[in-house]
Amino acid sequence: MNDTLEKKIRKHVDILFDREPPTDHRERFAVKLAARKKKRHTVMIRRICGITAAAAAVIISAVFLPIPFAEHAGNSDDEPFGDVRNYYVMLLEDEVESTRQLLELVDSRNREEILQDIELLRAEPVFILEKGEQNETLLVNVYSSKIEALQHIQNILSEKF
Repeated sequence: MNDTLEKKIRKHVDILFDREPPTDHRERFAVKLAARKKKRHTVMIRRICGITAAAAAVIISAVFLPIPFAEHAGNSDDEPFGDVRNYYVMLLEDEVESTRQLLELVDSRNREEILQDIELLRAEPVFILEKGEQNETLLVNVYSSKIEALQHIQNILSEKF
């Protein structure tokens, strides 16, 4: 505490604590308290909007950064590739569902924007099927980045709510 303020309080302790506060003291305090609550609410809304914008940016970057490839039809050796794809589609759907559950806490306008971006993430990339493990590695990288984007959104939402 400031020494001067402390000295003034000690000097006038009997005046300060023996009398009733001015009549408008409680009203002024209530007005200040309401203003502080409103400011906190505004700050919270801004944070939610910022989180939503960041989440949308992560989703959009995760969707548009991977390069889509044309699928080559009629390749009979793509069975292991299909198993890997099915596994990662299942993981992605689990993350989408978890994210949707957390989105119930966000206001409806922002929730709809994020849900639209999630639908873009769910779109399955198309790959050229060639012999070798290169396609599986590419598939794993694409789905892993989508899953990481959803997990990042979940982390942001769970921290704020």
